[in-house]
This record gives sequence, C-alpha cells and structure tokens, in this order.
Amino acid sequence: MASRAFELSELKLLVDAVQASKVISARTSKKLIRKLEALCSEYEGTQLQRQVYVDGRPKTDSRSLLYSIDALHEAINTGRMVEFHYKKVGRPEKRVISPWQMAWENGCYYLIAYQDEKDPANIRNYRVDRMSYVKVLDRPRRGKEAFAAFDLPSYLRKHFNMFGGPEYRVTLRCTADLEAAMRDRFGQDTLFLPEADGYFNFDVPVCVSDQFYGWVCGFGGKVEIPSPAEVRQGLHDMVQKLAEQHN
Repeated sequence: MASRAFELSELKLLVDAVQASKVISARTSKKLIRKLEALCSEYEGTQLQRQVYVDGRPKTDSRSLLYSIDALHEAINTGRMVEFHYKKVGRPEKRVISPWQMAWENGCYYLIAYQDEKDPANIRNYRVDRMSYVKVLDRPRRGKEAFAAFDLPSYLRKHFNMFGGPEYRVTLRCTADLEAAMRDRFGQDTLFLPEADGYFNFDVPVCVSDQFYGWVCGFGGKVEIPSPAEVRQGLHDMVQKLAEQHN
C-alpha cells in the first residue's frame, strides 16, 4: 500500500488551523485547503471540507500576507533591514526597521523588530497582516545588542494582546482557584506564595497597558494589584473613568 506523508487526522488539524486563523484571507484559505485535499484520497478530501470558525468572524482581506511573511523570513535569515507600509489609523506609514523574530499570538502573526528611525530606539512589534509592499533592503540590520539576551516567551508574557507600555515588576494577588489560569499565562515556573486566607501572590514583569488592566478586570475582582502603587492607581483611575461613562 502506498504511504502518505500525512494522516487524515493531521490534515484535519491543519485545515482547522487555516480556517480558524483571522489573518489568512478567505480566498487564501480556500487555496490552501484545496492543496491539502490533494494530499489524501478523494473520499478523505470530502472530510476536509469543514467549517470550524464562527460564522461572521473577521478574516483579513490581505492577499499579500504570504508574500510578506516570506520576505520577512528572508530578511531575518540574511540579517537585512526591511521597508514596508504599515496601516494602523488613517493612511499607511512607510517604515524601515530591522527584523529579528516572528511570533504567532492571539491568532495573528507579529514581527519582533528593532526600530531606530524614531526616538526612542527600541524593540517593537508589528502586525504582519497590516503590512504591505514589504521589501528586503540591501542594508545590514541593526539592534544586535538589544537582542543579545532577548527571550521571546518572556516578551510575549509581558505584553498583553501585544500592546506595549512601561515595564514594571507587578505583584498580583489572586484567589486560590486561579492558580491554573495564572500558570497558563505566566508559565509553570512562576513562584506562587500562598496566603492564609485562601489567596496567593506572585511577582511578574508586565508592560502595563489598558489591555493589562482589562485582563485584571476580566477576573471579576479575583485578581488584585497590591504593588507598585502607580500601577494600582492606574487600575483605579481606569475603573473610575469607566464607571463615570456608564453611570
């Protein structure tokens, strides 16, 4: 019997990942799935025609995403800078940066890069599906010192929904039933200190942003920020503002 490179269950997993991704356009999703169907029999191919994403879930309209990813990997592998247009609000802005790593977070591709075209020079991340006209430049990338001790998992844990902000060593105090959720977010090696009243606390580095405060609020009062004082005050101010808006 002829052997196949993929088992049917593996192909189903790949199809589900393609369909569920919001950064892969509907058109590109169909093309990729048709190619995956060619890797199995005609009967098995009918089983790959699945719909796993919620109807109406937004899918990117970027048709150049795959080409952008390919160009960025080329730049990273060859150690060169890239130029692209980046769309956030309004007209796309031209950027020239030094790419170092790619990451998949919250269903999106992100480029982790060093930028020194604007002050302050720093490590930044960019949504790849918001890039267009990606061009690899014949210029060596910069930022080697900044990335000398860079740890991607740690970087992702500190940035909530990939939003940046000032970094603090934050103490979180949680109810005991949140231990599994906190380990999923901050890692299995995080040191938790139990308290006598059914709580535990721990310290973690966090790039504080409104997204971080929203994450804390999402636990409905089961997570408290004892310190530092400015981060605790920041949460208080945001909650007060929301309360006034919804009064």
